[in-house]
This record gives sequence, C-alpha cells and structure tokens, in this order.
Amino acid sequence: MNLISEYYAKFLLATCFILISSNSISKETESLKFSFSPGEKISFTQKLTSIKNRDMGKKQNQIDETVSLTKISILKTKTGWDVLAEPVSISMKRNGEIVNNPIVNLLSSAIVTYKLDTTGNIIDVIGYEDFIDGISKQVPPQVFQQLAPVLNLEALKSKEIAEWSGRIGNYLGAVVKLGDTFSENIPYQLPDGSTIKYDIHTKIAALEPCAGKEKQCIRIAQTYDS
Repeated sequence: MNLISEYYAKFLLATCFILISSNSISKETESLKFSFSPGEKISFTQKLTSIKNRDMGKKQNQIDETVSLTKISILKTKTGWDVLAEPVSISMKRNGEIVNNPIVNLLSSAIVTYKLDTTGNIIDVIGYEDFIDGISKQVPPQVFQQLAPVLNLEALKSKEIAEWSGRIGNYLGAVVKLGDTFSENIPYQLPDGSTIKYDIHTKIAALEPCAGKEKQCIRIAQTYDS
C-alpha cells in the first residue's frame, strides 16, 4: 500500500508554524532553520488532503482520496502551547466516486487538544477519553464492542503523536535547503495493538508566499510507503 500525502503547507505552516521572513531568503541555496513560533494566540482552518493508492493485483488499483477541514486554535500556556483541533468537514472518494465511510465519519467528530512543550514537541493528546466515553453511551454494547479495535485509546493517541511528529516535531531545529530529500523508517501502532513500520520519504519542495504574502513558507512533500 502506498500513501501519498501532500499536507497543504503542513498545518498551514504559512500562517503560524514555520515563519520565515521573505527578507531573510535571497537565494534558493541558503540554509533554512525550522522553529515553532505561532505567537500567543492564533486560529485558522487546516485543509488536509491524502491520497491512498492500494495495489489490488492484476493491474488494478484502489485510490482513496480524503479531504478534511479542521479549525485549529493555538493558545500559549505556561508550559508551552495548547493546540485545539475541531473537525469541520470530511469527504472521501474511491476511484473518483464519493463514498460514505462510517468509521471515518465517526473518528472525524472527535475534538482533541495537543499539549506541546515550549519548543513545540508534543507531550500528550487529550480529548479521545471523552469521545470514546460518549460513543459508548450512544450505541448498543454489542456495537461498541465491534468498534473497540478502532476506538483503542492508546492507539488513537499514538497515531496523533506520530502524525504531529511526522508533520512538525521532527523538523524542529532542523536546518535544510530547498531540494533536500531524506528518508526514515517509522514504527506505527495499529488499532489491534500490533505494530508495522513504514518508510517516509520527504522533500523540501519549494518556497511559496504565505501569511498574506508577507512571509515565505516551505512546501514539504511526503510519501508514506508501508
């Protein structure tokens, strides 16, 4: 299975996460350093598009494209930052046709808060506890039991931590140049408790105007291959 995801400016890095003054970039060969600096308080809408390409054999592929919109609110705290993620909408297509995935729809209703330290590294994810408790009260026990593997608290938190680290945490303090590429092998816990490893191939793809064209941001393209 190949999963190709281009995160639109990495949580809209254009507006808050990686702010690079356009005056500081005069050549494409200059080194660029990543830092987490969203300020005291900021809100914006995150658009995340992912394309999952499954090789089904016999020269047949199953291509799932998911587009989600999430309201992100960041507030500085005494210990770092709180990042509140509130889902707005999600849509999914399979080979170009709109599909209704009840599991995706269910998980997309969860409101979570990322707890970050002063450097932007993730410490914890809270909110899934109340989400799971709410689901358990809304559906019959037998249905909740069937959903148990998907609603595994530690697996859900592990997924969010892995995704934050992959999109943001792993870049903090890194010094890169445009065109740089690098790869890493990352373990990932599945809902059933088992673990797989997948390769992430990353390219520092381009500079683009952002934050009202007052800043320059970096577009990062990543390929996930399990």
